[in-house]
Amino acid sequence: MTARLVHTADLDGYAYRTASFDYTPKPLPPEPPVPVLTALDLGDAVLEATRSGAVVTVRVVPVVTATCLPVERGSIAQGTPVGGTYGAVLADGSDSTYVETAGISVVTAALADPVLPTSTGLRVAVTIRARSITGTGGFQFVLVLAGVSKIRPTIHSLTTTPAEFTETWDTSPFTGVAWTLAELNALEAGAVGTAARVLRVAAVMRSTLDVSTKLGRVQWHRSGPGASPGLVAETAPVHAIDTALALTDYIDTTSGNHYWYQADVYDDVGPGRLVAQLGPLDVAVP
Repeated sequence: MTARLVHTADLDGYAYRTASFDYTPKPLPPEPPVPVLTALDLGDAVLEATRSGAVVTVRVVPVVTATCLPVERGSIAQGTPVGGTYGAVLADGSDSTYVETAGISVVTAALADPVLPTSTGLRVAVTIRARSITGTGGFQFVLVLAGVSKIRPTIHSLTTTPAEFTETWDTSPFTGVAWTLAELNALEAGAVGTAARVLRVAAVMRSTLDVSTKLGRVQWHRSGPGASPGLVAETAPVHAIDTALALTDYIDTTSGNHYWYQADVYDDVGPGRLVAQLGPLDVAVP
């Protein structure tokens, strides 16, 4: 589009043309695209819930995880690995490669350092695959840091059939507070066992992300109460709140009730594109 602009001056009632020129306006630059939330931005998002009496708080927790396998023998170990080097054996998981405990003894492995984007919300979950040598016996999980051992009280019974067991640490058992990346980098994990054949040790370490500024909308759903786990026939929305990663709900605290929560996460474009559907998460009243 071309426009002719004419400038005039009014002197003593007479109009004088003083200048004229052609003007072609430049097109406006395109607006920047609206950020789109992707599943990658959410990481491996999960739902987590806490309950205090009749008040339930459910949160969308975006996380990034790192699977850390053994890289070498831990500072506490028993026996010689069968089938290869110590770290490779405990990363294998097959029944042809293993490390055995003799009597009551400990097997630990130094784990690979996790690659995580933040140091917030750190959590450790350790999985051990093992079986009994004799058909009886069991093991307990143990974490080792700087020569200090922390043994979980639960004894996992073993048979001659290999089985996997997982336990989670939300905070550091060495300090009683949140994990640090330095602790995770130096962590060893393993088993205190009786006649146990340890086939695999692996840890999944995670940190949380802050994506609240990218969220267009979270549509929350709740069903229940019910008498047994599982979604009831009808799931109705209870909240639809912009940039809300948490839902506060009030429930009937009758013993045996179950409530199930689901979060539908949308991006910021137009009416919203569903990018993640989390849940259902079962919240039970004991």
